[in-house]
This record gives sequence, structure tokens and C-alpha cells, in this order.
Amino acid sequence: MNLVVDTSVIIAVIANEPEKASLVTQTQGADLFAPRPIHWEIGNAFSAMLKRRRVTVEQAKATSLRAPSTKSARCSVWIRA
Repeated sequence: MNLVVDTSVIIAVIANEPEKASLVTQTQGADLFAPRPIHWEIGNAFSAMLKRRRVTVEQAKATSLRAPSTKSARCSVWIRA
């Protein structure tokens, strides 16, 4: 099964938000796809989280390193679960 995920799903998982376990369970075994500019959107989300003091610079750097790179023109395979 193919699923398209957005920034909120990615942030919830890499930032260990409360809904992480549910998201991982719901997407188990699926091929996850994200729009090509997902890395920019993740950066913007962490920037907003920093401004609101929800994360520190160190936390943002550590979690953003777990985000994968994109591969294709419109969508990219994100995770093969």
C-alpha cells in the first residue's frame, strides 16, 4: 500500500510526539511518500518550534538529522516499512 504523508506526520514521528506510536502502527508495511519539498517544510516546522521554545537548537539539529532525502521529481519514497 502507498501512503502520502505530510509534514505534520513526519514531525510527529521524528520529534517523538504523543501520536508517534499510533502513526507508526497505522503505516506499518506501507510505502510512505512525501512531496519533494518536504525537507524545506520540516525546516520551517522546526524553525517555528524554536521560536515558540518547544525545542532547543540542539534538539532540532538532532531530530532533523533523521529526516531522509528526497529522490524523485514530484514525490519521493520516504520510508519502506
